[in-house]
Amino acid sequence: MWKLVFAATIIIATCPSDRPVSPPLRARPAPSAKATRLNPETLEDMKRVQLQHAQEIFASSAVQAFCIGSGESGGGVFHVYVSKGVRPSFLPPFLGPYPVVPLETEPIRPLANPALMGTSTSNDGRKFTATLGMAAIDRNGNYGYITNNHVAAATGGSLCPNGDPGNPKVAKQLAPGKSAKACGSPQEIGKLLKAPKIELSTTFPNVVDAAFVQSQGVGVSALNACGICPTAHGSLHVVAPIDALNTTVRKCSAYVTKKSCSSKLTCGTVTDINCMVHIFYRCGPPTLFVGQIEVDGPFFSVDGDSGSIIYDQGSGVVGLLFSGDGLYRTFVNPMEVVFRELDVTPAPIRCSQDVTCGR
Repeated sequence: MWKLVFAATIIIATCPSDRPVSPPLRARPAPSAKATRLNPETLEDMKRVQLQHAQEIFASSAVQAFCIGSGESGGGVFHVYVSKGVRPSFLPPFLGPYPVVPLETEPIRPLANPALMGTSTSNDGRKFTATLGMAAIDRNGNYGYITNNHVAAATGGSLCPNGDPGNPKVAKQLAPGKSAKACGSPQEIGKLLKAPKIELSTTFPNVVDAAFVQSQGVGVSALNACGICPTAHGSLHVVAPIDALNTTVRKCSAYVTKKSCSSKLTCGTVTDINCMVHIFYRCGPPTLFVGQIEVDGPFFSVDGDSGSIIYDQGSGVVGLLFSGDGLYRTFVNPMEVVFRELDVTPAPIRCSQDVTCGR
C-alpha cells in the first residue's frame, strides 16, 4: 500500500464653504511625540459615543473600520478607515467632542490565500498529506472541493477510509497537510460533508473513493497550482473512459519533501479501462473496486498524490486518482461516477492560459 503524503493618495474632499467638513482622507500620520495615552474616562466616553454612532458610520459600504485613537495631550479621535479612492464627505467632522479623522485603506481581508487545487491537504485527525482535487458545488449550493474518502475521512492509525464526519477531527480539513512541515502551518479550509462509504470487502463492487468538502475558514480557490486550465480550450466536460483510452493525460499533485513544498505536473497514458482492482487500505481485507481507469507512466503518481484530478490535454476531465503502486501504475475513479456519487458539479474556473504535457 502506498503511503499517503500529501502611496497612499491624498484625496481632498471639496465641499461648500458654508458648512463644516470632515478632514481630507489621508494615510496614517507618523506617531507624534506629543501623542499620549487616552485616560480611562475619555476611553469609556468614546466607547459610548462609538456605539451610539456605529450604525450611522457603517451606513456607507466604503467604511471598513471605525476605531478609537489618541491625539495630542491625550485627546481622543475617531479614525474611520475608508476604501481607497472614496471621498469622505459623508462623514461628520465630529462625533460629540471628538474629531473624526478619515484614513484610506486597501480592502481589509484575511491575510491568507485560499488553498489552490493540486496542493497539500489532510484532515485534522492524522498526520499525512494528500492533494486537493477539484473545486465543485453540491446540489444545495455549497461551494467546496473533491478529494478522496481516504483523505478527507481518514481515520485510525492506518489512515483507513470512512471516518465519521461527526467527529470534529475528521470533519475539519486543513491545508497544507499536517505532515507537510515545509509548507508552513496548517489552516482550516473546509468541513467534510459527504464521503460515500467504501465497503472493505473482497467481493463488494465499490465504484469510488471520493469525498466532498465544503469550503470554510481560509477556503479554497478553483485555480490549479500547476496552471492547468482546461476551460482555456472550451467548456469543461467529462471524458468517458472509452474516449480516454490510449490518450495522454495530466495531473497536478502536491510535491512535499522535508525541505520543500510545491506542486508538480506529471503526464501519463490511459492504458486500460473497466478495471477490477483490489486496494490494500492497511485496514480490513483487500478492497474491490470495479469500473476503474488505469494510467501508465513512470512515477505518474507517488506518495501524496491521492485526491488529484486527471485531465486530458484539452477541456476534458477524466477522473479522480485514488491508488497506485508508486512507480508506474495508477488507478483512477471515472469522473462521471465521482460527480454522480457525490451529487456535485464542477465549480467555474476563471483562467485563460493552460499548461499541458510537452509545453
